[in-house]
Amino acid sequence: MKGGVPMFYVGVDIAKSKHYASVMSSDGEVIVEAFPFQNDLTGFQKFLSKILKLDKKHLVIGLESTAHYGENLIEFLYDLDYSIAIINPIQTSVLRKSNIRKTKNDKVDTYLIIKSLIVNNYRVITKRDINIIKLKGLCSSRQNLVTLRTRSKIQLATYVDQLFPELNSFFKAGLHINASYQLLKNYTTPEEIGNLHLTTLSNILKNASRGKYSKPQAITLKELAKTSIGIKSNPILSIQIKHAISQIELFTSQIEEVENITSSIMTALDSKIMTIPGIRLY
Repeated sequence: MKGGVPMFYVGVDIAKSKHYASVMSSDGEVIVEAFPFQNDLTGFQKFLSKILKLDKKHLVIGLESTAHYGENLIEFLYDLDYSIAIINPIQTSVLRKSNIRKTKNDKVDTYLIIKSLIVNNYRVITKRDINIIKLKGLCSSRQNLVTLRTRSKIQLATYVDQLFPELNSFFKAGLHINASYQLLKNYTTPEEIGNLHLTTLSNILKNASRGKYSKPQAITLKELAKTSIGIKSNPILSIQIKHAISQIELFTSQIEEVENITSSIMTALDSKIMTIPGIRLY
């Protein structure tokens, strides 16, 4: 009861493509029997049609925490000003074990979620929670991109080891710097680099390294290229080097984009975000 008015609870059992939901009053009366709805706009509209006549002020929608599958529905309902609570799966698991039918059943689970809302303390999610959900997704996305970029860097190093192995020792800061990339995007083989005009090679290194590498280093590089023990001419390796660098630069750009979006969300939150469990920030 809330101010003498019965509360209504909606239990939603989340799955990948099809969810189940039911509605029950705080008196234990089943208002809407468990029904399925698809994880798309038509399904969401079907869900809304079942609860549309119920007062939002006296309605709580409970969803079990199930990875990312329920996030679309959560944001959809939050934008419509519905009160939403996330249920810990451990709570429904305990209730399931106390039930005669202990196996998982989508329809039964909607009632278990409602029961969990009634017997356990719950907290209605806020805008902060929505932002945290977004942050978790962004951090996961960034980690995936970093993994892909690392893989491309390893591949690039492997290709260079075959075509121009001396290049790794020439760049003291390592192969994965702008000067190296700008050089290899245009000239991949020792023969090409060795035949470059000294002024051209000097300018490439100087501009790409902001002056760290210049004419003396260009002379050294030309000598290394002329005496390289790398594979003399392999167009496949040359293409693979260029493709690897393109992938690295693409992943770097995407990582920066994700980090910018993450930063903008974090500015909307206070400093306590750093202590929220489950989020590992870069």
